[in-house]
Amino acid sequence: MLMKLVDYFLDTGYDSSRQSRRTCLNSISVLDSSEIMLWHYRLGHPNFHYLRHLFPKLFINKNPSLFQCEICEFAKHRRTSFSTQPCKATKPFTMIHSDVWGPYQIKTLTGKRWFITFIDDHTRVTWVFLLHDKSEAETMFKKFYNLILTQFQTQIQIFRNDNGKEYFNQS
Repeated sequence: MLMKLVDYFLDTGYDSSRQSRRTCLNSISVLDSSEIMLWHYRLGHPNFHYLRHLFPKLFINKNPSLFQCEICEFAKHRRTSFSTQPCKATKPFTMIHSDVWGPYQIKTLTGKRWFITFIDDHTRVTWVFLLHDKSEAETMFKKFYNLILTQFQTQIQIFRNDNGKEYFNQS
């Protein structure tokens, strides 16, 4: 275990001759792997071999290759991308994606703080409806469904959301 002598200068004010009185306090700190990790974190996770060049006294009798940082390991991992979907919409209204957003701090002129989106997977056409409250999502979905049924003479085949229960609270 390595020992390090640290000097702390403490300003204790002024004496009668208007000179600053400084007191020197000595402290002995133990240098172990936790201090190496502390500097590793403080300096933004540099490589341990580079850290050995910056602080050679920290690494006396210590191999930088033996140190591991879990955060650095996770940062090097690549995220797996979403797999390609076998079900791609080939015509409008085969698949509709939806989400409810809000509440927002600032209300609209009509006092609405929420909105719901419906996105057609094939055409990417997006419908946005403003809501007073999240509980209106079920009613708005029924209106949207009737809009598609009457205006386009077709039905929604697949309805995707984030598994939120806001669409079907009562029914």
